[in-house]
Amino acid sequence: MLSALAEALDDPDEEVFHEATAALAGLDASARDAIPALIRSLRRGAVIKVGAYGGFIQQHAGNPAHVLAQMGELAVSPLIEALHNDNEEVRWGALAALTFMDPPPVRAIPSVVRTLTEDSGVNVRWRAVVFLAHLKSHSEQVVLALAGALKDEDHGVRLQATIAVGHIGEAAAPAVSNLIPMLSTEKGPATDAVENMLERFAAANALVAIGPGARAAIPAFLDVIKSGDRLLFREAAKAFQRIDPDNTEIVPALVDSLNDSNVRASALSALAILGPVAAHAIPAIRDAVTDPSMRVRVEAAMALANVADDLPTAVPVLMRALAPDCERDVRYSAAEALGEMGPRAALAIPALIGLLNESDYGLAQRAAWSLEGIGIPAALVELLDDAVSEGFADTRTRRIVFLLINRLLKPGSIAGPGTGVFTGLP
Repeated sequence: MLSALAEALDDPDEEVFHEATAALAGLDASARDAIPALIRSLRRGAVIKVGAYGGFIQQHAGNPAHVLAQMGELAVSPLIEALHNDNEEVRWGALAALTFMDPPPVRAIPSVVRTLTEDSGVNVRWRAVVFLAHLKSHSEQVVLALAGALKDEDHGVRLQATIAVGHIGEAAAPAVSNLIPMLSTEKGPATDAVENMLERFAAANALVAIGPGARAAIPAFLDVIKSGDRLLFREAAKAFQRIDPDNTEIVPALVDSLNDSNVRASALSALAILGPVAAHAIPAIRDAVTDPSMRVRVEAAMALANVADDLPTAVPVLMRALAPDCERDVRYSAAEALGEMGPRAALAIPALIGLLNESDYGLAQRAAWSLEGIGIPAALVELLDDAVSEGFADTRTRRIVFLLINRLLKPGSIAGPGTGVFTGLP
């Protein structure tokens, strides 16, 4: 029977192939003699992967890579040997099988690292990065291999390696020197504008994740601000906050940026992230509250709340930004910001209740989240009850309100039960 199933793996009929693979999956260790045939069948790459770089793989019983992974230790040595196979699909599939194992086998690391640095197949190198990223712990050998992949000639490999380094975090400090050039539009390896943007974001996030070990990147993040590169303003603020929290060099640079209308909103957003450490910027932030642009005023209000704890000034500005004549994303941002301010933004409760009947479901949902964040005092529950029963005919909106009330009136809530707000709700 086993030999017949192994032979069926070479059958050109896809249905026969899948049925044979599924049957082998049920045999587990007893199917060890079929391992060579299963590895050979990995050459049918179209069966097991779709999408760029083979990013999506069907993990099911009819997939030879999945079956090999189920065999665990029995299949590790043959799969490592398969990394030298002449067929790129076989090498890719072998890496996929090794990655599917839980945990991925540590003894495969040297061979996978060699594959990452030497294999001519872009898809294979990408899959090697995925294997290394899935390891439970990351040795210096793994980190250095991923750091080297940051200079790969292919965008997909570089991006995946950058994301992997970010997931490793503090232990990925050896990769810092290769991440720093990726922050720059001129020095980064990507030439395509979209690829460049994706890699720069990923590199910035990776450096933030590494933390104090990435202190060498601080000058590069400061250059991001001084060059007016608004794309990474927020990431630069996060970097200073996480990597070197006592360093305030970024604050005057952001204050200077407020003079440029093209980056003013981004600079205010970055100041909001910095919080009280940006106290030097408070006068400039107050000036921005009266900016002609509503987007800038919203960012200034959020910065005032975070930097100066000035909610009496911030809340009315954000309430004005909820109006229908404001842009959609501005209204979204204002609603979210009010919820984050908690009970001290109670002045905005009536305005947020009004948004629950918006035709824009995303805005109504954000208003509900914000009301939950602020908390509805018991005195206003009756108002909400009236609004629900009389003004909100839309079933979807009524359900949003129902879910909100249901959460607010749980035991221990400031708005106790028995208020009648469930009347007439679906």
